[in-house]
Amino acid sequence: MNRRVASYVASGRRKVEGWSPKLAFMLVAEVAEIQKALNCSGPVCEIGVHHGQLLILLHLCTSGKEKTIGYDLFEPQQPYPYPSGKGNKDVVEAHLQAFGCDRSRITLQKTNSLDLTPEQIVSECGAHPRLFSIDGGHTTEVVFNDLTLAKQSISSQGVVILDDLFSEPFPEVGEGFYQFMREEGG
Repeated sequence: MNRRVASYVASGRRKVEGWSPKLAFMLVAEVAEIQKALNCSGPVCEIGVHHGQLLILLHLCTSGKEKTIGYDLFEPQQPYPYPSGKGNKDVVEAHLQAFGCDRSRITLQKTNSLDLTPEQIVSECGAHPRLFSIDGGHTTEVVFNDLTLAKQSISSQGVVILDDLFSEPFPEVGEGFYQFMREEGG
């Protein structure tokens, strides 16, 4: 694991508002290392950026010309019923700068994931993403949609990261996941 990734996982992530435990960051960093060992390269993307806590790690796990794309409603957060998101693009921009992220390879898109297509994601990423984080709307409909987008756009060696699957306050994330598994076969 490179020094910047290790430092971010160990302590840097705590400087960015978010709720994911250290173990989640360690696992993402390890998956990225495994992909590197397997010569799997490509862009990374996230639906549901909030203040950029995981997006920064995803970006730090890239190199060369690999792009990072972040999709979020940013402000305001309608139509979602959960107030936890409230992503702020200016805050994300400041965090990306603070952690020395290569802004020339990062695109932040203010959009509703229900309006995205797999073709748009692949086009904006410049290739099929190898890491695809889903932490956007926590409703059954949105989770199902976002998992479908990931399935249809991810690279053959890609990994999908689904946040809050077993989180008590967000039971619809599990409902969306299980609906996806029933209907799409994973």
